[in-house]
Amino acid sequence: MCGDREEKSRCSPVSYLSSLSPSPQAEAHTVQDAVSAIRRLATGLWPASRTILFGSQATGLALPGSDLDIVILGASDELENPASGFSWDQRHALGDRLRALLKAMRKANLVAGKAVVIKARVPIIKCDLRSGVAVDVSLGAANGAAAVRFIHKQVSGVENCESACGGRTCPFPAHSHPRKWVYRAQATALWERTARAGPE
Repeated sequence: MCGDREEKSRCSPVSYLSSLSPSPQAEAHTVQDAVSAIRRLATGLWPASRTILFGSQATGLALPGSDLDIVILGASDELENPASGFSWDQRHALGDRLRALLKAMRKANLVAGKAVVIKARVPIIKCDLRSGVAVDVSLGAANGAAAVRFIHKQVSGVENCESACGGRTCPFPAHSHPRKWVYRAQATALWERTARAGPE
């Protein structure tokens, strides 16, 4: 459905955009496996740490090929000012810790191909896993995980958009496509488990 150019020309916007949604079961299992694998390695390095999924995969707003955003809390200083990021000294310390995690990921044979530690205002590991998922891992940036709660609240507000759409066919597949809501429910459940999970 909605595959080649000719099919797209006959395809409704709802059908076409819905076809971009990930397969709920396959995507949820891939995400959960990736988060669990990184959590095991993180708790091996930092026993009191918590590994939390955030970003589009946690909110259920991801498209096929979206990467995973994972933050590890309790293993370093926490970000106080998201606008300015970490200080230079903090970035240096975070880089060392991220390199230690990346070394553990390679030893566990999780990483496929090139992987780098990017020393940005919020340093991250950027890599592809052997499962085919692209992952960004950060330390101490709790604001991203906190934002998931806000997005969940906003998304739940449009679940029943009959009044907003005036009884017409809703143009937003996220409102009307049951599979998308299944996926969002799974993503929400997975985020809640990672957000409250302690060391395994």
